[in-house]
Amino acid sequence: MTFVISMEKQCGDCGGVFHVTKFDEVPDNRDGYSTRCTVCQRPRNKKRRKEYYATLKGHLGRVFNGMNQRCNNPKIHNYSRYGGRGIQNKFVPPDEFRNYVIDELGITCIEQIKGLHIHRIDNDGHYEIGNIKFLTPDEHKAVHIQR
Repeated sequence: MTFVISMEKQCGDCGGVFHVTKFDEVPDNRDGYSTRCTVCQRPRNKKRRKEYYATLKGHLGRVFNGMNQRCNNPKIHNYSRYGGRGIQNKFVPPDEFRNYVIDELGITCIEQIKGLHIHRIDNDGHYEIGNIKFLTPDEHKAVHIQR
């Protein structure tokens, strides 16, 4: 049986009252609710995201998401040059991509790839093992001007 629990809480930061709803299989005395309203929680979340994307794992996750968007989302402005041409992201989970970049390409810290662009060696190939590397913006531009 599922119970919908609804209550008002007072924000631990600003003191304002906010409404929370929780779905619980078995309600108990511990509420497990947030202690901050969304207005006070938002800057904390933004700070955490910024810290996460400053790590190698976070940066590679962002690169992976960009590859997925270009290959799978027709609403993205450059989809026609990637997914529209049949280019696929063959790295299924993000961890497969991260492990390949760290283990095979030898990237050990974010400073090694910060500001670099991901590049497919074979322009008609997929994002897959053996077909990606990182280039500086000038190198990337030079490769694409030659074609």
